[in-house]
Amino acid sequence: MDFIKTQTYHNLARGFAGECQAGMRYQLTAKAAMKQGYEALANVVRSIAKNETNHARVFFEQMLQNGGSRDDVHIDAHYPFHAGTLEENLRFAMADEEAEAENVYPSFAKIAREEGFGQIALKFEQIAKVESHHRIIFNYLAEAFKDGSLYAAERPMLWICSECGYMSAVRSVSGRSRSASSLHERSSLKNAAFLRRISGDQRRLSYEKEQQQGECRKAERQECAERSEQREELRQAESQRL
Repeated sequence: MDFIKTQTYHNLARGFAGECQAGMRYQLTAKAAMKQGYEALANVVRSIAKNETNHARVFFEQMLQNGGSRDDVHIDAHYPFHAGTLEENLRFAMADEEAEAENVYPSFAKIAREEGFGQIALKFEQIAKVESHHRIIFNYLAEAFKDGSLYAAERPMLWICSECGYMSAVRSVSGRSRSASSLHERSSLKNAAFLRRISGDQRRLSYEKEQQQGECRKAERQECAERSEQREELRQAESQRL
């Protein structure tokens, strides 16, 4: 089978283009967050943008490994070009991630498996799970940004400035407060607090990602063993014919 003529090759190209575009959209969203003073929010979105770039790399490498370098690859696909306020961009991102996690990549995986590319199907499934995590994060960010709870807690908690180390035990941070020595920007406190609030979710997602990577490596070893067995069977069959 000529790999570059398969639907899987076309889907890898679509995935590569889509992930590159998503990474750039998120970079623009992070830039908008920085302009509004939400540095930690921008860092989280920028981190997801980096994930998307890595997804693009995975697809690109699969194209090269299986189809080689090509001067021109035609892609017939549709991609989102929406933009709005910071809150709207977070919701757009949530919807895009949901589509990839629940529809796009599962369908790509199904096709890849039907065409006999089990390892590529596994990568589509792996990335679909990551996109599902991204959807959860963007949904949380959008909802919290809308209701003003992004940098607030139900009870007083310790907020630590990531710039100077200033500490304050309050329920929420906004505007300005006066410390013992000088006027302190609460935006820095917002950044530190936000990072503390999502750290638990990030650790959970990191653990799940490690588990998925372990499953991926296990499946790759199994596929490699199966290929070795097939080669040995072919070798024995050839020896018997001779």
